[in-house]
Amino acid sequence: MKFRFSVSLLLVSSLLLSQTAMAAQENKSTQDTKKNDTQNKENTSKAIDYEKAQKMSPQQLKNALTPGDLKLHNKDGERQNTEMRSFSANRAYQDVNTYIANNNIKPAKIVQDSRMNNLPKYNYKSGKYIGVVIHETANPNSTIDGEVNYMYNNYNSAFVHAYAGSDKIVQTAPSQYLAWGAGANANPYFYQIELTRSNTFDGFARSVNNQAYLTAKC
Repeated sequence: MKFRFSVSLLLVSSLLLSQTAMAAQENKSTQDTKKNDTQNKENTSKAIDYEKAQKMSPQQLKNALTPGDLKLHNKDGERQNTEMRSFSANRAYQDVNTYIANNNIKPAKIVQDSRMNNLPKYNYKSGKYIGVVIHETANPNSTIDGEVNYMYNNYNSAFVHAYAGSDKIVQTAPSQYLAWGAGANANPYFYQIELTRSNTFDGFARSVNNQAYLTAKC
């Protein structure tokens, strides 16, 4: 009898654990579904005609955005406190295009980060992007891999479509959806690339060549 009781108790315990695990999994699935449903309900307002958008002035594009668009896509938090610094463009300047041509610099291969489809997916106001915005990371101590990882860890504040460095081009977000890296007025309209900082002119030339190549492929 003791043996049978122990076996029965073991079976009941196993059943309870199994039911608990199933309930937890169902609860997680329900939460994920609700999260996706919320994101799907929150989206950019009705798109304007793409051909029309290409001919609109910056002010007209801005005016086409609703208060809801501005609130939803004002997520470039990492840029809000950026200090702009000016310097002489002629100081120790070389012709980048000539340097690239003379040194036969070839673009790096474009690779896609495996995490790119996990980002929020919101529609462009213009149906698809009408131009390309290129930023410089303004961080002399970072690497392209470090910048990409930081972006994925903080994507609710800001994220971009791609990063270009001296030896690598990484696509970080699907081009068919907007990104959050250029402000509420620009996010709904533009593909966005971050150019990582280089410490040598050769590295800078290669990174510029890579971002130009990516822009041409857009």
